[in-house]
Amino acid sequence: MTDTKTGLSPTILDIAHWDTVHSFAQVSEAGIKGVILKASQGTRGIDPTFHQRVVDAKAASLLVGAYHFGTSAPVDDQVAHFLEVVGDWAHEADFLLALDYEENSQSKSDSMSLEQAISFLKLVREKTGQRPVLYSGKDLKEALPSGGNAFISTHRLWLSHYAVRPKLPAGFTAYWAWQFTGDGQGPAPHYIGGIEAQGGVDLSVFGGEDLAKEWVDRPEESVAEAAPKGRSDSEPAEAAPDPTPIREKPTSGEMRATSRKWRLYDLLQFKLFGGVLGLGGYSALDSVNSTKALADAVKAFFTDYGIPLTLLLLFIAFGVIVLIKEHAKEDVAEGRSTPSGAANS
Repeated sequence: MTDTKTGLSPTILDIAHWDTVHSFAQVSEAGIKGVILKASQGTRGIDPTFHQRVVDAKAASLLVGAYHFGTSAPVDDQVAHFLEVVGDWAHEADFLLALDYEENSQSKSDSMSLEQAISFLKLVREKTGQRPVLYSGKDLKEALPSGGNAFISTHRLWLSHYAVRPKLPAGFTAYWAWQFTGDGQGPAPHYIGGIEAQGGVDLSVFGGEDLAKEWVDRPEESVAEAAPKGRSDSEPAEAAPDPTPIREKPTSGEMRATSRKWRLYDLLQFKLFGGVLGLGGYSALDSVNSTKALADAVKAFFTDYGIPLTLLLLFIAFGVIVLIKEHAKEDVAEGRSTPSGAANS
């Protein structure tokens, strides 16, 4: 599938639980060769659609991989959790592993640092023998020094840049894949057959020659020789693979409880809060998220009900929202259950 205006022919698709899959067979028919699925986030987040979608994508003869969304949590725990979720597939010769290194839009202070990303890549390599793909865009460009990072640049770059012409981070001369569009942003195409996504799907073009042969990077040399030949800063020898998980998956009860918490938060923020203000004559309740809409609603309510009642209801509604959001901060950081589309790729 090639867009006639841009000439872009996506062959790689990445999806998470907020995307609806109707048919992986249709995805393949649309020209997609490889699918990278969200598996985990932080130390406890699990995409509930991951395991079945791996099976279904493989059945459609697609190349399959998994990505982990990094947070500020301890790297050892994140790697253990990621490999536990992926399971035996992590050691298959044709199963791709990737790190999603970008800012956590729901909790910026819980974003993964560059140093943590480096440790994550090293540890996954140590435990699986595979050198993971690194997905990133502006966050990597901003984090890298002007001369780049010798270790980072040994990894294949899955570049996120929603533009007609991609710009590479320091230290890279080419991309392995380029995600040119996501959520409807960037050049077309924005959709493919078999997938339904609000705004548009995440599509990437391959930068090499043979995607099947270049899908997984498992260097034949030992870990001690992993750095490119001729480098003076070769990585030291690392321990033998040990995929033993060190954390348990969250129970279904925990996941349900967290989901209920977020539904309550959304209800208060967008319905109750907006509904209270709506009594003052403002009917577009879903618009109370914007500053102007909120100001108009408060003004209308104040006109009808006066200062005391207006302040009391605002204080109560805002206080409840803040309490719930603070209580859910750990859930946001670890990705147990975030609002649809939050912290996605």
